[in-house]
Amino acid sequence: MLRREVDVDGAEGHAELAISPGRLGLYLTFKMGGPGVVVTRLAQGCLLGNYVRAGDRILAIDGREVTERADVAKGNEEVRIFSIVHDESAAAAVAQQTAVAEGGGGAENCCGAA
Repeated sequence: MLRREVDVDGAEGHAELAISPGRLGLYLTFKMGGPGVVVTRLAQGCLLGNYVRAGDRILAIDGREVTERADVAKGNEEVRIFSIVHDESAAAAVAQQTAVAEGGGGAENCCGAA
């Protein structure tokens, strides 16, 4: 089950999601600068499609900062709380990358197991 809640500090575009165990179906990159990891696209049928979009940054999971791919996969057998913020500059960069190289590539990795 998923919940969308506004962060305590009320930052616009900031949400906390309770993510059910299992596959996320998100393609992620750490190569766009800034904190956390950027969602570059969603796998077909991704259950998070109503909550997450390309350009969102996953900043923390269960209060722990996301600094590497392994951070996203940790604890995937339990409900986790994702701290996510939409980043307009990352969204624009993702859109440009998608236009240049349809189907992704390079630094992007699918977190199917996470």
